[in-house]
Amino acid sequence: MPDESQTQMEGEEAMVGLKADVKTLKQLSSSAKAVREKRENNKDEMAIRLFHEAVFEGVTQGEQSSNQTTGN
Repeated sequence: MPDESQTQMEGEEAMVGLKADVKTLKQLSSSAKAVREKRENNKDEMAIRLFHEAVFEGVTQGEQSSNQTTGN
């Protein structure tokens, strides 16, 4: 007897239809493009922020170990 969770994960192919006017399709397309661009910008901003945090942490740890070595 097959595992029930395994049978639930099997997919089936389906064909669907969609009716829309050109204006709606253009709006959906431009909305999707805007979301993609925003996601890319957010990834870039996150990478820059994480880089700055890592540099700050490295500098802070370097200062702490320097102070411990010199006895300050």
